Amino acid sequence: MNPFSLWLALGVTLGLWQVAHSGPPRARFARLGLGLAVLMAALIGARLGYVILHPTYFRAHPLVIPQVWQGGLSGVGALLGGLVGLGGLAWGLRRSWLVLGADLLPLLPTVTAAAWLGCWDAGCAYGPSAPAGAWWALPIRDEWGHTTLRWPLQPLAALSLLALFWAMERRWQEPPAAHRVGWGGLVFALHTVLFSLARADEPPTWNTIRLDLALGALLGAGCLILLLWNTFPIGRKTVS
Repeated sequence: MNPFSLWLALGVTLGLWQVAHSGPPRARFARLGLGLAVLMAALIGARLGYVILHPTYFRAHPLVIPQVWQGGLSGVGALLGGLVGLGGLAWGLRRSWLVLGADLLPLLPTVTAAAWLGCWDAGCAYGPSAPAGAWWALPIRDEWGHTTLRWPLQPLAALSLLALFWAMERRWQEPPAAHRVGWGGLVFALHTVLFSLARADEPPTWNTIRLDLALGALLGAGCLILLLWNTFPIGRKTVS
């Protein structure tokens, strides 16, 4: 198992532990099952996203498509797959997707932070070269295997994301599900855009559109609308 997979496994384990222990004890196994289902949808989305971005290779090697263990995942596809899985579960279980999303929200920062740390070892999503003599620079490998002193973008992204969600959890006192999902998604989107702009590698694009920035902007806008809609509920009730 490569280090990226180990980091992801650690993030998944921590996220599922948080999901299970953030609710009543009698619901722990049910929460674990829901979390695993969303994570499976995210894994399928991550693989399909990577396949769509590299059509020439996978048209020539279609049998490689399900071989996830060989590497090749898309962060944008993972997020979209997870959202689709969340919506499918909410529809199938006849539950509010906001309540379900609030229950499974701990998966978002832990798995994403683990992916950032996995990129640190895999040579992707790295920062620009650091000035000569910078004491804070770290030796970071790029996709060609060259190690250079760079801005420690991946560890900073991972640690800051975990710190932001930890701070929000400390301040939340049983908020409505819409507020929890809205603020969590908005912070995640802004964090994603900020650190994506600092990347020095080649990010995934589609027709010259940066997918990480586009998805971050759409997610942020959607969460902002959700927050405004539930902060000023004219004749409406917030989802709790």
